[in-house]
Amino acid sequence: PAPTEEPTDEPPVQLTPTGEITDVPVEEPTDTPAPTEEPTFQLTGTPTPAATAIPLMLPVIEPFESSAGWLADGAWRVEPQAYQGAGWVADASLRQPSSILAAIRPFDLRLTQRPQLSFWQRAQLNGGDSVIVELSLDGDLSWLPLDRQSGPVTDWILHSVDLTPYRGQIVWLRFRLETAGDLLPSLQPMGWWLDELLVQDAPEPTPTLTPT
Repeated sequence: PAPTEEPTDEPPVQLTPTGEITDVPVEEPTDTPAPTEEPTFQLTGTPTPAATAIPLMLPVIEPFESSAGWLADGAWRVEPQAYQGAGWVADASLRQPSSILAAIRPFDLRLTQRPQLSFWQRAQLNGGDSVIVELSLDGDLSWLPLDRQSGPVTDWILHSVDLTPYRGQIVWLRFRLETAGDLLPSLQPMGWWLDELLVQDAPEPTPTLTPT
């Protein structure tokens, strides 16, 4: 027969805990995601007019008393004394290859019959320099030369540019000074001054009566 264990009077061994067990708080999940930092971008390069800007209805009178409404690069700056009050000047003595002054908002020619651009200008330039009025139909993607003057030297005069070929459309306008070659010695400041700009639907010319 199998041997049987003899009962003993010794008490059973009891295990004692070595430390205290405490309740660990559990963080309840929330539906709100943690805020993240938005990336920032810094624009570089020459600013250009926005293609989505609200067009200006004619007539548009721009006295150029400040830089508001225009984007300038290169040699352009606001001159305190121009034709009437302040105006813009492109300093040709800096010999920047190309300096641009562009309107931020386009001009609405859709309801016009004889749209016309006019402005007062003064110029003292080298023979190889050019001043150009340019127009865009696609919001700064491409530019067409409207009017070019090569090396003008003139006191304040009123200069006009016909916009009739572009009536019925929305157009962007800008002015560009191009300098070429070395600066010739001159006693006068070198540059192209602009003031008192006007874009309007020009009235019909008055017919001239021929005496019989």
